[in-house]
Amino acid sequence: MREFRQVMVVLFFGALLIPAVCQATESDLSTREVLVKYRSDPHVKLIRLNSGVSYHDVIGGYALNPAIEYIEPNAEYRATLIPDDTYFASQWSLDIAGASQAWDSTTGDASVVIAIVDSGVQIDHPDLAANVWVNTDEIAGNAIDDDHNGYVDDRNGWDFAEDTQSPKPKFHDGWTTTGIHHGTVVAGIAAAVGNNAKGIAGVAYSATIMPIRVLDHTGHGSTLTVAEGVQYAAENGADIINLSFVGNTYSATLAGAISQARSQGILVVASAGNDGVDLDVSPRYPVCDDDVIGVAATDSSDQKTSFSNYGSCVDISAPGINMYGTVVYDVAQGLTEYYQTGWYGTSASAPFISGALALAKSHNLLQTAVNLETALGETAFDISTLNAGYANDLGAGRVNLSALLQSEQLSFIPGNIVVSREPGASPLLHVYNEAGDLTTNFYAFAENFTGGVHVATADLSGDGSKEILAGAGPGGAPHVRIHSSSGKLVGSFFAYNATFRGGVNVTAGDLDGNGTDEILAGAGNGGAPHVRIFNGQGDVIGFFYAYDPSFRGGVNVAAGDVNGDGTDEIITGAGPGGAPHVRIFSHKGVLVGQFFAYPTAFRGGVNVAAGDVNGDGTDEIITGAGPGGAPHVRVLNKDGALITQFYAFDVSERTGITVGGL
Repeated sequence: MREFRQVMVVLFFGALLIPAVCQATESDLSTREVLVKYRSDPHVKLIRLNSGVSYHDVIGGYALNPAIEYIEPNAEYRATLIPDDTYFASQWSLDIAGASQAWDSTTGDASVVIAIVDSGVQIDHPDLAANVWVNTDEIAGNAIDDDHNGYVDDRNGWDFAEDTQSPKPKFHDGWTTTGIHHGTVVAGIAAAVGNNAKGIAGVAYSATIMPIRVLDHTGHGSTLTVAEGVQYAAENGADIINLSFVGNTYSATLAGAISQARSQGILVVASAGNDGVDLDVSPRYPVCDDDVIGVAATDSSDQKTSFSNYGSCVDISAPGINMYGTVVYDVAQGLTEYYQTGWYGTSASAPFISGALALAKSHNLLQTAVNLETALGETAFDISTLNAGYANDLGAGRVNLSALLQSEQLSFIPGNIVVSREPGASPLLHVYNEAGDLTTNFYAFAENFTGGVHVATADLSGDGSKEILAGAGPGGAPHVRIHSSSGKLVGSFFAYNATFRGGVNVTAGDLDGNGTDEILAGAGNGGAPHVRIFNGQGDVIGFFYAYDPSFRGGVNVAAGDVNGDGTDEIITGAGPGGAPHVRIFSHKGVLVGQFFAYPTAFRGGVNVAAGDVNGDGTDEIITGAGPGGAPHVRVLNKDGALITQFYAFDVSERTGITVGGL
C-alpha cells in the first residue's frame, strides 16, 4: 500500500512550525514542493507552495513544534549515465569480471528479482521481455486492483513519475536521450537475456527485472517518487533494488524507505555519481545513505574513471565506461536501434553490482542479504595499487564474479526438516529434505510412548552435517536421544534425574563460537526452571536456573546470536504457570537481558525461538503465548522492542502456540 502521497495546497503558513530541517543545496531549496512528516502520522505529506512562498519562508519564521518530526524539500535526483559516440563492440566488462566462469555455476534464477527504479524500461525489448517481472496476481486491463496492493493493473511494475500502470519510458516535449534510454540501459546491464543468439547478455541473464519508473523524460525525479518506488519494490517481492541516480540533498523520507527495505532483507545498490568528487567532502544521495551498497566506476585497466565519485560511501567498484547496452526502440521518435555502445557513468556500474548480487543469490536462494554483501566485498579484486591516491576510496575493490560464486559465504549445506506429532500419538519422526521429499522416518522412543517429542537439529561434530535431537515429551523421562540424519541412533543421555516425568525441552546452539553446537535442555512442566548445557557426548558442561528455583512450570529454551557477536546466547521462556518472562543469558549463565513478551498478568508462560527474521545478520527472538493464550506470535529484538507480530490462527483460540526459527 502507498505510504507517501498525500497532497495539500498551502494557502498560508501561520500554523506550520518547523522543528527539524534537513540539509539542502540552494537548488533544492528553490523547489516548489516540500515534504513534511508528522510524528503522529506514518505518511509523509507533500506540500505544494504558493507562488511567492519559498522554502526559506517556511523554515525561517517559525519556532519548534514537537508535533513535526522533520521537513525537507522534495529534492531532485538525476540519472548518472551518459552516452557518447565511441563505438565499442564487445562487453569487456564481463570478461574482466570473470562472468563466463561464474556462469558455469549459475546464470541467475527467475525467482531472484532486481527492481530497476529508474526512468522506465522498454518491457517489450527483444533482449529484456523474457526477463521482465510479471505480477501474476494482477489481471491486466480490468481496472481492478486484483492483488489489493494499492495499484490498479500493475502487471509489470508502476510509473510513479506519472502515476500510471505502464513502467515504460514516456515521450514528452523536451525528452532527452538519458531520460528515455537510461532505465533500459541499466536493466540490460543487470539482466538482459543471455544465450538467445541476439544482442547482449546481462550479468545475471536469467534473473528477473522489475521496472519501476521514478525519473521523468529528462532523467530527473523527486524524493517522493523515488521513495514510493523503493517502497513498491520492497512490498512486491524485489530481492535487490537498483538506484542509478544521485541527488545533492539528504532526505529522511528516502533514507527511511531504504532502511525499511533493508530491514526486510533486501539489498539496495546505488551509483556513486559522476562529478569526480570526494563524497566525504561533498556527499551525494542515496549513495551516502546508510543501508546502501555504493558503487564507483572503473575502466578496462581497473583504474577509477575520471568522472567517478569516490570516498567512504563507496563499498565496491565495477566497470562503468564504454558499456554496451539495450536501448529504447521507437521508429516514430527516430530511435531505430535496439543496442548502443559507448555508455558510461556510475549508473552503469551500479546495475553490474546488482546483477552480481543476483547471481550470488541465485547460487544459493536461501542465503541472507548480510552474507551476500559480505561475499561481494571479500571476493573483490584488489585495485589499490592501480589507484594511487584513492586508498580506501573505491570500496573493497573491483567486483570479481568468478570469485564471488566460489565464496564460502555462499556455501550452504542443505538442511533437513524434522517433524513430530502432538502428544497422544506415537513418537514417529519424519525427515524431509529442502524440496519437501520424505527421506526417512523412525521412532525416537519406544513405539508405545505417546507423550510427544521435542525435536531440534545440531551440528555436534563440526563437520557441517546436522544430527537430530529428540527430547521426550510430558509423561516421559528427561531422555535426550541423538540420531544421524538417516535416523541411526548415535547417542543418548538423561538431562535430569531419570525418575522425573515432565519430559525435557531441547535445542542447540554454538555457545562458544568454536564451530560446533552445544545441546541445551530445559526441564518440562512440573520441573524447576533448570537449564543444562551438554556437549555432543552428553556431558554436562554448564547449568543454571533461569527463574526462581521454586517455580515448577519448567522452562522453554532457545539459542540465537541476538547481539551479533558471532556466538549464540541462551534464550529462556517461563513454562506454564509463569508470566511471559523472556530472559537472555550468556553461555556461562550470566543474565544479559530480559523482558515480558505479553501482559505480565498472563500465566500461561511463553514459548521461545530465535532466527534472523529480517536478514540483518542478527537473530531476533520469536515468542508464542503459552497454554491459555491466543495464537499470538511476536518478533522482538534483544531489548524487547517489537519488530512485528501476528496471530497465526483464529484470535479467539486459547491453546497458545509453539514457535520455531530457521
